[in-house]
Amino acid sequence: MTIPNHPGDPSIASVYNHCGERVRQVREQLGLTLRQLAERARANGEHITHAAVQFVERKATCPKVDTLEVIARALEISPSWLAYGEEEE
Repeated sequence: MTIPNHPGDPSIASVYNHCGERVRQVREQLGLTLRQLAERARANGEHITHAAVQFVERKATCPKVDTLEVIARALEISPSWLAYGEEEE
C-alpha cells in the first residue's frame, strides 16, 4: 500500500516511522519505563496504557494526533517535534 503525501510535506509514512523512535529516545533519556510514562500521562488526567506507548515505539500502530499529544505532554516535549522532528514556530 502506498501512502500519499504532498510535495514539501513529510509523508504520513515518515511520521509513522520516526515518531516512535523519538518517543523511545526521550523516554529513555528521562529514565522512564513504558509503565512510568503511561502513569505520568494518567497523572496529567490523560488516558493511555503502557501497551499503547509500546505500540507507538514499535511502529505497530499509526498513532492518532490526540495520542501523540498525550505522549508529548507526558514527556514535556512539543507535539510538533514528536510527530515531525520540528519545533513549533
